[in-house]
Amino acid sequence: MGEWVAHLVAGRLLDWVELDPQWVFAKTRPPRELVGVPLGESGLRKKHHVTVVSVKPEGQTSFTHAGMDTVLTYGSVIVIAGRPEDVERFVELQ
Repeated sequence: MGEWVAHLVAGRLLDWVELDPQWVFAKTRPPRELVGVPLGESGLRKKHHVTVVSVKPEGQTSFTHAGMDTVLTYGSVIVIAGRPEDVERFVELQ
């Protein structure tokens, strides 16, 4: 809980929903390494053990499903899913 609050205060984590103790959804911004790369080519799941499930592109007012061909921008907001420890590590990449 303390780390979650620290991420919120630092601005890296925009929201956090715990479905159970071992699975969470988090709203954040994409790290530099994902910007401009199709998600299917990013190796995200293999490298970070999280999945981008939804994206709100910069300038848009609502979220949409993320797909293998989704390309993120710096202004995007993303929703990721994974184990709490993997999500926390991923959020630290920013």
